[in-house]
Amino acid sequence: MKNLILISCSFLIVVLPTANGQSIKPEVGIVQDYENDSLLHASGYKFLIESISKCFSPIKVTDQQFEEKLTAIKKLKTPLFAVNLFIPGDLKVVGPTVDEAAILAYTEKVFQRCQAANVKMITWGSGGSRRLPEGFDPQKAKEQFISIARKI
Repeated sequence: MKNLILISCSFLIVVLPTANGQSIKPEVGIVQDYENDSLLHASGYKFLIESISKCFSPIKVTDQQFEEKLTAIKKLKTPLFAVNLFIPGDLKVVGPTVDEAAILAYTEKVFQRCQAANVKMITWGSGGSRRLPEGFDPQKAKEQFISIARKI
């Protein structure tokens, strides 16, 4: 899991260098449902980004459901390159109701499932989990976020 990369973005274009150091045509991926794989592959997309809540979240996806999804993911023609929407909005990483143990248990399970699916990148995003409650000290929220991000 140490090779997992966390980023915050919604789309990704990868430019690969050739042997002589020049760039080749960018590979374009899309954020889309993995069930649309055949259409995406036929349209020329080189990789896919899917939501964690749909495929990897231990809150929404049981172990049995995950195994079924994993089987489908491993058969994709358009490889699953990354997942997004890391932490759900009701699992707060800032504010007075932060449950660190729940966050760490959730993220560990997500990491295990991503590893099983050979997903190497997670986009953090997760605006709902990072949204400051009204009147909450922004400096305290920043400290909370940094602390939990380091632990994750």
